[in-house]
Amino acid sequence: MEVGKPRVCSVGRQEGAFQSLSLGLFEQVLHKHLFRHFRRNKVEIASAITRPFPFLMSLRDRAFISEQMFDQFQEACGNLVPVPRVAYSVLVELEKTFSLSLLKVLFSSTNLTAYPDLVEILESFLNGNQSSQWCLGFKSVRSSIHSS
Repeated sequence: MEVGKPRVCSVGRQEGAFQSLSLGLFEQVLHKHLFRHFRRNKVEIASAITRPFPFLMSLRDRAFISEQMFDQFQEACGNLVPVPRVAYSVLVELEKTFSLSLLKVLFSSTNLTAYPDLVEILESFLNGNQSSQWCLGFKSVRSSIHSS
């Protein structure tokens, strides 16, 4: 060993790599599970959305949908297309770029307050799954509704 150079422990690097690999695999499995649950519950989610505000605006403001898509969805609502049907079309588009941050916006305290039927759907995402709760940043559904 050269003088003045720190000694590197290869075992520590291997353990760290294993932990990173395990965490990465865990995140992939969790993402896949949440995506599948999202896809299977689009109708229920859309049915809970009863009016465009704040659903469409929060998605536009956070760049989940473009201004052009926002205008198209708003126009559809204005043309008397039922809001849940428009919401379903939005969710179909969002499915293409699904992310955990989308779920955080979808189940934000603002949306949970505006659309109370979303609470039960959020509970289905979190029910019995501590990993989902941690990943989505919720301690409990009830506390997420009351926190801003």
